[in-house]
Amino acid sequence: MDFVPVLVLLATVKKVVDFVAFVRDRNFQPVVTQILAWAAGVALVALAAHTSWADGIVWGDIALARMGFASQVLAGIALGSTASLAHDAVSGTPILGGGSSRSAQVR
Repeated sequence: MDFVPVLVLLATVKKVVDFVAFVRDRNFQPVVTQILAWAAGVALVALAAHTSWADGIVWGDIALARMGFASQVLAGIALGSTASLAHDAVSGTPILGGGSSRSAQVR
């Protein structure tokens, strides 16, 4: 079993939960940052799908060149989420525990 897609989906779930927590707390800087990460991921996946090497990029067992629009959007959101989570890890942002500033203040 290939665990990479599972880990990417877990990263996406984590970033969606963080996003909702930030919106709830009206902390809009990370909300805008996450929207930009997702938009960049979708744009890059859509662009890469139209390159000559798109047949060599495989998600699961489907080449990027053969993915439909919805699959490209989901792959882009997953890419943006994974990049965002990796940035959090490198920058020292707490990865586990609530993503909200309010939850950080309670601790």
